[in-house]
Amino acid sequence: MTVSVKTGDEAIAWISSQQFMAGWQCLLDDCSWSTACQHPDFILPWYQIYAERCIPVVLADQSDDLVTGFLPLALINNGKMLVGAGMVEAEYQCWIERADNDNRFITQAIEAIRRAFPSAILHLRYINDGAPLEWIKSSRSGCFYRLQSHHRPLMKLSASDIAVRLNSKKNRGKINKLKRSGELSFERIKDHQEFMNSFGEICEKYDSRQKEKNFVSPFKDDQLKGKFYIELHKRGILHTTILNVGKQMAAFHAGLISRDWLHLGINGQSSYFGEQSPGKIQLLMLGAFLHQENFSTLDLTPGGDEYKEQFATQHDTVFELLMFPSFFSFMTNQIKFSGRNFAKSLFKSMNIRPTLVRRVVARLNRASQN
Repeated sequence: MTVSVKTGDEAIAWISSQQFMAGWQCLLDDCSWSTACQHPDFILPWYQIYAERCIPVVLADQSDDLVTGFLPLALINNGKMLVGAGMVEAEYQCWIERADNDNRFITQAIEAIRRAFPSAILHLRYINDGAPLEWIKSSRSGCFYRLQSHHRPLMKLSASDIAVRLNSKKNRGKINKLKRSGELSFERIKDHQEFMNSFGEICEKYDSRQKEKNFVSPFKDDQLKGKFYIELHKRGILHTTILNVGKQMAAFHAGLISRDWLHLGINGQSSYFGEQSPGKIQLLMLGAFLHQENFSTLDLTPGGDEYKEQFATQHDTVFELLMFPSFFSFMTNQIKFSGRNFAKSLFKSMNIRPTLVRRVVARLNRASQN
């Protein structure tokens, strides 16, 4: 096995070739822990759209049309950090490898990273459940690392369970109140022009909700984000649904498709119907709809958002991996990590909610800029 490392335009040209693409797709199908975040229709447009903000870095083992291992990365922070391609847009940042490889690809890939980028920190968040991790302890280049587990809520799709929840007294009351304002309709937006007609409002509502909760406006703050989501929908891997009340958009969701899983993506609701919690109703209706489309799971994704637990029927574990080039960089990061954990524990003991902390930090940042 020979793991090759290519960067920049050379990397994009390599993985865009017809021969590599054929092997890449076969590898995706063979690798049990692969997700949409390793799919050509995610990786290639992200590299192209975000080319001005990072340097593409691709590690792969290819022999003719056979690709046995693949790790797409991005070099950021002036070469100080290697992260999974997709960055914040990629919920799962991971390598993919043939099941019979016995971890040979990833161990050689880590060694190749150390040779090519001797001072860079490697950060993968999150590694999907099922990916082998035992190789880390024996890796010659993995002496300094942190592997952190994260709780992941899942909604296993059962028509009967979802029907019970939708027909609860509380939810039935909310649905009836919504119906008094207009006809209730739930639809998946497959037609790309129809998606484009709704996308501006989706971005506006999502930004409004995120600004209220987290003091950020993702689409407004990142002008490339909208272009990327448009491309994802055009390529058919973005599953988009809308709950309408009459002619008004009450709630929406857009997430990536991985086999028979849908990953929670961007979602939100209209403040006009806020008292009826249309976002909650929309997610329950989405679960019922996905079951009809033969999906097995709505992945509510890690992150600790409290509302996700209302929908979770079970949980599993995903991982965050940081590998450091030296003991000094490892210890520096550990000190920062310990400080953040201490602050979180302190705020929790004082019953201070994370949203309040974010609000204070946002105000301090604004004050420092004035």
